[in-house]
Amino acid sequence: MKGMVFKVWFRYLTIYQEATDIYGLIHARFILTPKGLAMMKEKYLKGVFGVCPRVLCERQHVLPIGMSEEIRTSRVKVFCPRCEEVYMPKKKCHDVDGAYFGCSFANILLMVLINLTNRYIQTSSQNHSNQPSSPKYMASKSMAERVPNIVTKRT
Repeated sequence: MKGMVFKVWFRYLTIYQEATDIYGLIHARFILTPKGLAMMKEKYLKGVFGVCPRVLCERQHVLPIGMSEEIRTSRVKVFCPRCEEVYMPKKKCHDVDGAYFGCSFANILLMVLINLTNRYIQTSSQNHSNQPSSPKYMASKSMAERVPNIVTKRT
């Protein structure tokens, strides 16, 4: 009787783990869609994923990132856009598989933020003649300077 209970319990755990993995891989695909990127952008701007542990980054918000697209290879890490380093998360998501976010999510989200910010800067620079508006100027700025939303604003 104990052997049968163990087999049923083991089968349940296996099915549960596989369902969790499928959900996580679907999540990795969803967050790369426009709607998913918009939702993740809001979470990033609110600081849901935490802040960079480096003091020089001045509590910069971080993004989750996976080191592999394969499940059960590595746990999720966090990426700081200011220092461009990857860290272990302090409290949240420490037991989440990195494949649930993928290797490219953080880069894609930052490219979307930079693209939106460049459009805003170009529009506002047309109204202010003292700000340079050449694309060469935009390309020469660092990531933290190009995306004002990346830097945490203190009130």
